[in-house]
Amino acid sequence: MGNVVDYRELAIDELKKLKQYYAAEKIIKSRITELDACLKSIGGKTRGASTKDGGGNETENKWVNIISNISDEEERLKRVTCAIKRVDLALSAVSDEEAKFLRWAYVEGAGIDNFAQTEHMGTRIVYRLRKRALINFARAFFGAVVT
Repeated sequence: MGNVVDYRELAIDELKKLKQYYAAEKIIKSRITELDACLKSIGGKTRGASTKDGGGNETENKWVNIISNISDEEERLKRVTCAIKRVDLALSAVSDEEAKFLRWAYVEGAGIDNFAQTEHMGTRIVYRLRKRALINFARAFFGAVVT
């Protein structure tokens, strides 16, 4: 008998990463802005490259390094944005109540009991909501049948 994958646990892991993804997105955008400012302060690529040793001057080398860093950051931003969109898309596939619960309990980490108290719901009802929400989210996110 093969290993059984618990998609609900995997779903919880993905939801918990969402807050980190949002933070990473802000940091990467800030880094790109900083690199753009550095690039502007250099004044763009210079044409006075030295051909003596086949290399460019110091300004040109800085320019190339900054452009390379910007490219790396933009690629990182694409990956993070894609991960955010994937989780958000799966959250949009569940009911509003389920999405609210999943964001509260796992993305924000506020806890199940706090949700029950804030929403004036019984704990048993919230645990049933949790089960249903995780199953529906896992189906949407992984395309897996979760029982």
